[in-house]
Amino acid sequence: GRTFPWGDGFDPARLNSHDLGPFSTLPVASFPAGDSPFGVTDVAGQVFEWTVTEFRSGRYLVKGGSWDDRGCCVYRPAARHSQAAHIKHILVGFRLVRIVNEP
Repeated sequence: GRTFPWGDGFDPARLNSHDLGPFSTLPVASFPAGDSPFGVTDVAGQVFEWTVTEFRSGRYLVKGGSWDDRGCCVYRPAARHSQAAHIKHILVGFRLVRIVNEP
């Protein structure tokens, strides 16, 4: 229910974006103030993340914004656009997820 992982107000100090720099990728968790309350890091900024959602034949949705983007609308985790499945680009990456079974 939040616009951004940390709340509803855009704050460029909480993510890796073109708004404040450094204009490159950084190690994971470099912006702990941008973490969600569930401990998920880098959901906004850093690089766009591939999803398994096919937009149309040969194109998939990417989400989250990248370090090369400027302005608050791109960085909402719900914001998305499509990329060709075969693209390789420094602004697009992926997230590894591990499901943990609770006892």
